[in-house]
Amino acid sequence: MLQLNNICKSFRTNQGIKTVLNNVSLQVKKGDRIWIAGESGCGKTTLLNIIAGLVKADSGLMIERKGIDLTDESNRAKYRYDCIGVVPQGICLISQYTVLENISFVLRMHQMSKEQAEKKALNVLQKLQMEDLAFDQVKRLSMGQKQRVAIARVLALEPPIILADEPTSALDDSSSQLALNLLSNVSSTLIIVSHDRDVASICNRRYRFSDGTLRDFV
Repeated sequence: MLQLNNICKSFRTNQGIKTVLNNVSLQVKKGDRIWIAGESGCGKTTLLNIIAGLVKADSGLMIERKGIDLTDESNRAKYRYDCIGVVPQGICLISQYTVLENISFVLRMHQMSKEQAEKKALNVLQKLQMEDLAFDQVKRLSMGQKQRVAIARVLALEPPIILADEPTSALDDSSSQLALNLLSNVSSTLIIVSHDRDVASICNRRYRFSDGTLRDFV
């Protein structure tokens, strides 16, 4: 489904050049559920952003299952639109929109009618036990509620690949378990960065990010 070959990425800092990805290779197959753990700041989010097509690697290849080279920007843009759904660590919602509008807005960007988008959004909100918040403005929600909206939005989109960066970090135990139950039953391939060991329980492949590369989690 997706192949990363020897991906490298460095950033310039006040202390000089910092290498965060050092020849990272990863083969992602359809239906995989991949958990990536590691210390804060070690490069996990950068890796997700490269997989999402939001950041360009300095070197290496990222190849889509049909052999399309995703190091080309025009290919990455189409791939982002067609294949990727992201639950970011920083909540990226439209604060003046309602919960329902935030979810249906993304669905309408993918050529769904307003009626279809709202129906699908409400269905996902019901599964997350959030239907009572559907018409509340996002700016009035708690951080945990916003996190659940971000998860609901990507679940409603049903992309081939879901990338999630600490998706349960702002959730209480019951909300976290509910979200994990839903994620574990989606047909999408999952790549999740998280410190939460409960996330690992829904994944079939587990890695620790260390020294700029992925190592099997023991």
